[in-house]
Amino acid sequence: MRVRTTYYKIIKKPLLSGDTLVPWSLDVLKQDNERKWVEVFDEITKYDGFCNISSHINYQRSFNGFYNQYERLNHKPKEGDYSNIYSFLEHIFEDH
Repeated sequence: MRVRTTYYKIIKKPLLSGDTLVPWSLDVLKQDNERKWVEVFDEITKYDGFCNISSHINYQRSFNGFYNQYERLNHKPKEGDYSNIYSFLEHIFEDH
């Protein structure tokens, strides 16, 4: 993908930080692809910049031409007892 004038490769790095974007040079892109350049560049998604929109109900990877760096949750919430969580949050935030 390209954001402004910089190319990135989207990867799944096995780190806790969850980093998924690695800067990628145009020269390496040329080396990695043996096809015609018109075909390669037509397939590259282009964005105007980065954003961070944390919507869990209407998640979108792209938002108004920007790449949303927020990651979708991998689990679905379900009904159940949350008394321990509520007590923990009360302890942390007290009266706030």
